Amino acid sequence: MNLFRNLFHSRGGLYDLGWPDFGSQKPNSGLILESSGPELVTLVDQKGNHTETIEIDYDPDQVTYSKLLEVFWHNHDPTRKCSRQYMSVIFYFDNEQRKLAEESLKKEQQLKRAPIETKIVPAKEFYPAEDYHQKYLLQRHPFLCNALDIATGEEFMNSHVAARINGYIGGYGTVPAFDKEWPHWGITEKMAEYIRKQLIFKASH
Repeated sequence: MNLFRNLFHSRGGLYDLGWPDFGSQKPNSGLILESSGPELVTLVDQKGNHTETIEIDYDPDQVTYSKLLEVFWHNHDPTRKCSRQYMSVIFYFDNEQRKLAEESLKKEQQLKRAPIETKIVPAKEFYPAEDYHQKYLLQRHPFLCNALDIATGEEFMNSHVAARINGYIGGYGTVPAFDKEWPHWGITEKMAEYIRKQLIFKASH
């Protein structure tokens, strides 16, 4: 789950990532893409009777649904047989999403010898998880959190700037991409240099 969350944090065209709980009857590690502008994507990971998810706002002019499905398939093993808590699943919001998800599964299956275990099922309602789940990499850096001056809770969960920093601080993305973005975030040079150093350190380890 954390791998997916940080990968998506670092991709261009993506806005906000939160971590809500999805539904009440819930299958696991998967991808949900909701079509409403801005587009929403939710990646899910099942635990017990709830599903831990990632919610992503993305710009469909820069990142397509199919591209996000590609990231999903290429960053986990969908043939692995797991318990319900860790099963692979894609939730869809409409027939177009279901069609694209099913087509992507068939394409991926052609590349695998073992059968793919990923399920494709309708999405249900989700609820925000606890604050400590939100942008956990960024929360490990109190200096940045204090400098951003964003209150915990809904404001922090929905912050585009906090979402982008969370990905970069974890080593996802590149320095050129970061340097192109950060001047538009309203952060200081000192903050940018701190994030840049963390990004370079992570990339080298």
